[in-house]
Amino acid sequence: DRFWAASLDLEMPVTIHVQIGSHQYYKDGLMGQYPKKPGPMAMNPHVTDFIKRCARYAISGGYNSTQMVLSGVFDRFPKLRVFIAETQIGWIPNYYDQFDDLHARLHHVGEQELGLAPLSRKPSEYVRDHFLWGFMRNPVGVRMRHEIGVENIMWSSDFPHSECDWPHSLDVIDEAMVGVPDDERYKIVAGNAIDFFHLDAIKSN
Repeated sequence: DRFWAASLDLEMPVTIHVQIGSHQYYKDGLMGQYPKKPGPMAMNPHVTDFIKRCARYAISGGYNSTQMVLSGVFDRFPKLRVFIAETQIGWIPNYYDQFDDLHARLHHVGEQELGLAPLSRKPSEYVRDHFLWGFMRNPVGVRMRHEIGVENIMWSSDFPHSECDWPHSLDVIDEAMVGVPDDERYKIVAGNAIDFFHLDAIKSN
């Protein structure tokens, strides 16, 4: 919580590159450095199954967004937003739907066995309000943009990694943006990043 508070005080954008950690840690027995009781990010073996079940239809950064939502981070820090890069985005509408359903079925596990506070809203509402997602070449994700929230997605080139399409980046953008209105295209390719990273403030200084 001190980290989230400091990021808000500093107006410092918080980003995650694909994901932080993994449930692989638990499977491999690398738990020595973590507390043995439930913590706010659920980084202990007792919580893993509940988190995994609620995130089972999400990929990559969906595990971390599930952790943060279930541990009440956004009830404590309602202005916090987080960008999770390089996840692709076509899966996110299904994640919204399944997170709500699985949480409704299993929330008693988190509350009774782990002491997690009940959520005041549906899990998908937290995800929609507090997360932005990065994608590279994902036309189907762009077609799902209204289900995800146009303001919640950012295109990136991922230069110079293997997923990068440079020097054909503009062709990839055009391919993905067929039929996308200019105002939405601008948000996805530039505007959301400018807002999230406060680039207008940097330019004005």
